[in-house]
Amino acid sequence: MFMLKSILIGCLFVILLFNLPLSAQVEYIVHDRGMLHESIFNQGSLGQIFSDQKGMPPVPQPSMEWPPYSKNIINDIVYPGQHNSPGSSLWIQYTSKDTDINGDGKIDYLDRMIAPGGGVARHDGKVTPVISAGWIFPLELSKQTNYQVLDDGSLNPDYNPNEADEIITSKWATWIGVTVTRKSRVWSDPDYDDLVIYELTFENTGNTDYDESTIELPPDTLKDFTVFLRQCFSPSQFGYWRHYNLLWRNRWGSDQHGFTGDPIYFYDFDYWLAFLIDGATNMNLIMAGKPEPNPERFYEWSRNSHNGGGMLAHQAIGYCILHYDTQYLAKIFTPDSITGEKDPRSQSDLDRYLIHKPGEVVDEVYNLQNQIDQTSHTLLQPLMLFNHDGQVGDPEDWYGDAWMHAPGITNSRYSEIMNAGHPALPERNQNDWIGRRVVRNKRDQRQPITMGTVFGPYYLPPGAKVHISYAEVIGYGGAEGKNLPGGFAGNWKNPVPSSDRKLQSAETKEILTEHYLTDFGYPDHVNSNVRTVQDVAHKAWELYLGREIAFDPSYSGPAAGEELWPKNTPQKGAYHNTVNNPIVYPSPNFELGNTPLAKTKITWGREIESFPSTYSIEHRMKGQIVRYKVYRSFDKQGWTLVDSVEVGNVNNEGKYVIIDNDEEVKIGNSFY
Repeated sequence: MFMLKSILIGCLFVILLFNLPLSAQVEYIVHDRGMLHESIFNQGSLGQIFSDQKGMPPVPQPSMEWPPYSKNIINDIVYPGQHNSPGSSLWIQYTSKDTDINGDGKIDYLDRMIAPGGGVARHDGKVTPVISAGWIFPLELSKQTNYQVLDDGSLNPDYNPNEADEIITSKWATWIGVTVTRKSRVWSDPDYDDLVIYELTFENTGNTDYDESTIELPPDTLKDFTVFLRQCFSPSQFGYWRHYNLLWRNRWGSDQHGFTGDPIYFYDFDYWLAFLIDGATNMNLIMAGKPEPNPERFYEWSRNSHNGGGMLAHQAIGYCILHYDTQYLAKIFTPDSITGEKDPRSQSDLDRYLIHKPGEVVDEVYNLQNQIDQTSHTLLQPLMLFNHDGQVGDPEDWYGDAWMHAPGITNSRYSEIMNAGHPALPERNQNDWIGRRVVRNKRDQRQPITMGTVFGPYYLPPGAKVHISYAEVIGYGGAEGKNLPGGFAGNWKNPVPSSDRKLQSAETKEILTEHYLTDFGYPDHVNSNVRTVQDVAHKAWELYLGREIAFDPSYSGPAAGEELWPKNTPQKGAYHNTVNNPIVYPSPNFELGNTPLAKTKITWGREIESFPSTYSIEHRMKGQIVRYKVYRSFDKQGWTLVDSVEVGNVNNEGKYVIIDNDEEVKIGNSFY
């Protein structure tokens, strides 16, 4: 792991909205500890506030930025960097009992009380601010650090080896009376620094404003309560800009296939993982991954890892579900044959939550066998999986889109049910997936941009809480050859393309390489053997469960017998709360100075050598320190080894010292 020595600015940023109280300002805090940097907003958004389809100035904060510190200037053009999300969000909803929400003169399942946590834009491209609209009321946004080493180089006496390096808590009330708490965690360990884990809690509080001490809504049980994780991804803003000479989002909604046609979607059942990769550039498959168009720069960056290497959109971006609540899942029952009454936990309309072909009569036996858990009499989860090639509309559009009124209903364009023999079923544990949703094999596997998972319906009494956990993950491509639902439309399943691929220059049309990784290897930000998005998802599961999970490299997934099921996991992650999750030594804090000959001197002490004994974690260490290596970069990308020193080889002051003799290096223009 690298310790960057420079001035890092800011933890809390405020986007001012005039004529609003201070508590109503849009704020965000940045996770900047690992290789994946992400911005957490107080109103539900992640990365950035999802905005218009046809172009917007680059935002200043990280938005699933991987590798980090990637802003750069080429030919006097400022590129924002390797951001991988136009902005994700979190929506919740339930059925109103007494209000005609959609104005059709009756109260029924179409009257949805919806609270969008970010991610709202009209089809004309204008953002709808969810705070000023009166839907979201921020209550808390705070960051807790758990760093191993303090600024003065000493070990942190309060460090907890069983917790993340950073925890950000964001909490907001909603106009529908459900309070949302989101805790996000990141780590600096190279095996775990490409992910963010989110723990979500949804509580029926009745609070509808900024004051938690006052409760505006009378105690009431909420029916048809659903949670919608709306993730929005696309590999590499930098790669798109270099190829299309356009702002990242200028290609959204255009007639050109560019932005929306290049990524392709896959779903890996083994990890409950949905992810995207860059599959083409202007339909050219040997420009997949967005190789740097200029051959000279391509070769330079491929060799020195500048800008993340010569393949600019090498990211596989996704999210994996780690836990979903089953305690308050609603029971799906028809009226009792004796009493003629429904179970109290039944939902407002049975048919709305059962997927069947148009005109097909809902057969109770068929649905019990295929969509309903026969033990709990609840719907198999997730309620819905979908992809979409653009944004989700404003409230005026929600009331016209049936799929948004009740996700998972019969005419849903985004899900279908897997039955025995379904071509999308996974290789392993097929019986466990029968009756669950799968993204339909049409255009939805291509142009995916927005990916969603919906859980529910839940039956939520006053004070009840629903818990859902998931991880955002990024790797260098996917598991090559793994046969998964997704890929270019046509087959239900397709093998994940290799990152060791043939690449062509968009500028000269010459073939740049026949095998990219064979010729150039992985860039520096791929800093461990955790490489593909499956590798990262595997580590996310290990963190959450607090144990090692056997891995089968021939299968690119968990070993046989390791079934990862979110319904069986705890509400809160175990993380390192076990001897099985190993720990690495932290990087020491160091000082920079000048020698009499104006060379740069790097100095540090021996504090971290007592790291295992200080926290009684000797049995959990991955190894012992043999030597220290010092690396340098002029822009935090492309690291060059300066020198190394053996453990114990200190000066008479007990300090390690390395001199950087490069005459071009000055304090202020380089990073170590």
